[in-house]
Amino acid sequence: MTRFCIWALTSVGAAVLLVGVAAPAAAHGAQRETAVLRFTTPQPGASSGTEWRLDYRDPNDPNGKPPAVASTVAVFPAGTLLDTGAQPQCKASDAEFVTQGTAACPSDTKVGGGTLEVDTGSLAGIPRIVKNDVTNFNNQDESVLFTQSTNMPGIQTRTVTRAHVHGTTITTDIPPIPGAPPPDPFTALKSFQLSVPPRTVGTRAYVRTPPTCPTSGVWTFTLTFAYHDGVRDVVHTTSPCIARGHRCNDRSCGPRRLPHLRFKVVPHQAVAGRRTHFHAVVRTMRGTPLSDVLVLLGGRRARTDTHGAAVLWWRPLHRGVAHAVARLDGYRPALRQIRVVRGRVRCDCDE
Repeated sequence: MTRFCIWALTSVGAAVLLVGVAAPAAAHGAQRETAVLRFTTPQPGASSGTEWRLDYRDPNDPNGKPPAVASTVAVFPAGTLLDTGAQPQCKASDAEFVTQGTAACPSDTKVGGGTLEVDTGSLAGIPRIVKNDVTNFNNQDESVLFTQSTNMPGIQTRTVTRAHVHGTTITTDIPPIPGAPPPDPFTALKSFQLSVPPRTVGTRAYVRTPPTCPTSGVWTFTLTFAYHDGVRDVVHTTSPCIARGHRCNDRSCGPRRLPHLRFKVVPHQAVAGRRTHFHAVVRTMRGTPLSDVLVLLGGRRARTDTHGAAVLWWRPLHRGVAHAVARLDGYRPALRQIRVVRGRVRCDCDE
């Protein structure tokens, strides 16, 4: 059974991580969250790290407190191996974490780290946004998340979250913690980032990618978010992969062996001195949208969402040719030309 121990109201957001009970999504408006979950290698059957980035918002008030999540579930692609027995394990109790902090666990049981922000809704006496450092420890069939606040005046608050690891699924429930409305009377998760590097002992990997790469050229993760008001959102996020025959090492994973990106940017032209809105879409060559692709143009940058879309505003200063660039680990960078002219420009937005 998943255990969750809360030692301070404002750090409950640690539970954001790794997820609860899957269910069909309830009908509602825009998505309340953006999610990125991916492997750090495109090589099938290889030891891999993972990268997590979850951001929450209120679609009706982008500057307001997000709705509070009650549970989440992350399902890795079929064939993934999550092996908690492959690494040393931390057996510290929740009370030991609270009194000793990260020293409660041997250093070799740490598997990752990151940051967490929660939104209290501006409760009296504490910051509205509470920031936390996150340390991820390994235990048998558990992903243990320890958080410690970094911006609380005069004190540090600590939480321990124990997420259950079963097969290709990591599960957690998030209890209701008081907060100030709107939109609800709970403290809400705002943002979460976690990096877990590849870890191997002998022939056993903590995380191993699926043995094959689908014809789409991507592995797909499914994350389900359940909220206290009954809404359920499902987000699919992808991670690039390459055919098993193309092994990534210091010599063989060069640009010629990496797959191409399908990259579109509109408009194709801009006027020097005029601020212009650019819309970019990035997909695999088979048409699958790619999330978390870095798009660069004229010193501006954005990342694609789960639909493969990104938006940038840019004001070019001089006539000539500029280049928009799309970059994602496991793919060849893609370039598109933007012609910068003087005077009026023909709109080719629908091309």
